[in-house]
Amino acid sequence: MKGSSAANRVPHTLCVVSSPALRRRLKRSLHATGSTIEFCDSIDKADKREYPPSLLFLDKESRQDAELPHLMQVMDKHGKVVIIGESIADNDFVQLMRQQPFDNVIDTSDPDESEIVATSAKLLTGDIFGLDKYLSWGTETRTGQVHSYEEKRTALEQVTEFASEIGARRKILSRIENVTDELLMNAIYNAPAAAKAGQAGQDNLEFEVGPNQAPDPNSKPATITYACDGRYFGVSVVDYYGELRKKGILDNLLRARESGGRPRAGGSGAGLGIFFVLASASRYVANIQQGVKTEVICLFDMRQTGREPHTCAGSLHIFTVDGTKPG
Repeated sequence: MKGSSAANRVPHTLCVVSSPALRRRLKRSLHATGSTIEFCDSIDKADKREYPPSLLFLDKESRQDAELPHLMQVMDKHGKVVIIGESIADNDFVQLMRQQPFDNVIDTSDPDESEIVATSAKLLTGDIFGLDKYLSWGTETRTGQVHSYEEKRTALEQVTEFASEIGARRKILSRIENVTDELLMNAIYNAPAAAKAGQAGQDNLEFEVGPNQAPDPNSKPATITYACDGRYFGVSVVDYYGELRKKGILDNLLRARESGGRPRAGGSGAGLGIFFVLASASRYVANIQQGVKTEVICLFDMRQTGREPHTCAGSLHIFTVDGTKPG
């Protein structure tokens, strides 16, 4: 496979999947993004194409193909790979994500068309921000600014009151409340602290916060947006630092699992924040404009009762754009 030399090529999506049902679903969904679509039966055949694809979909079987490493080396851009049928509940796969450009993972072999379209469009266009991309057209969103602990508490009350009004079940409501609290704490405390700490802050997402500690008065307020389209309740929290990184997310997740969810002795956290969020949300999305802003979106499936077995988010998506680009 040759390197990309045709900048004006129509976006092309290559799918190496074996399931006929998944192929049909991908074909229907990917046409909506304006991309041409090609299906291959094996990595070997995919690797013999003249140009690398703009976007690559792999199922669990093709991801394990011995020929995959070479294909990864010639992909157009880091991260434009979507894995279907793997789970971030599998620590071995999370370790592999640290080494490969696997930034988008959907754990079901029967994904929603809407998630395929949103993921593909974001990867192909670079337009990555916005909760609205994950909700039905016409869904009304609510937005506010949060800079202090008091404002965080008020915002949290508003989110939980809204979720209760629309009929969220008690266990789902509790997840929404706790995740929103965690995202806001990260945005008004951890993000500015990470910006000051530099690389060390990017690798450690947890900082100690006292019960009455005020955010840095020079820090930037966070933006919270929330809405429900009937199927999904979505919460988006934006900080204006852009310090979150894929490595930090995965390393903190693995560290928390290794510790059994217990804080490290003498440490400020074992990645418990990200561990807790990923254990509570149905989908987790991180949109990062490096050095500029980070948006974390968590989606909750309103059809669930809260009693279903749930150990981690069914989807993990990490999108990154250059900080010099508008966003």
